[in-house]
Amino acid sequence: QVPTGSMETTMLVGERFFADKLSYVFRDPRRSEVIAFNEPTAFFNYSTNKLHNLFQNYVWGPSNWTKRVIGVPGDTVQGKIEDGKPVIYVN
Repeated sequence: QVPTGSMETTMLVGERFFADKLSYVFRDPRRSEVIAFNEPTAFFNYSTNKLHNLFQNYVWGPSNWTKRVIGVPGDTVQGKIEDGKPVIYVN
């Protein structure tokens, strides 16, 4: 389920979708794909309590992030504000 408006106008808050996280074990994401992945800090253990870490990683589960790939290795990505609106330039 989409938790925030970071993907609006493509996906709206509260929408549900199926995500395949396994494909990226076998290939790299491609430009313009919408991908889902666990939050980058999901498996950092900040607690010294092993039981707390177990619950944190497997019971409560990490947050899922959904993003569009705008650049791949070798691309140059530049963000600017033009006419008061954010603009992204790739290559």
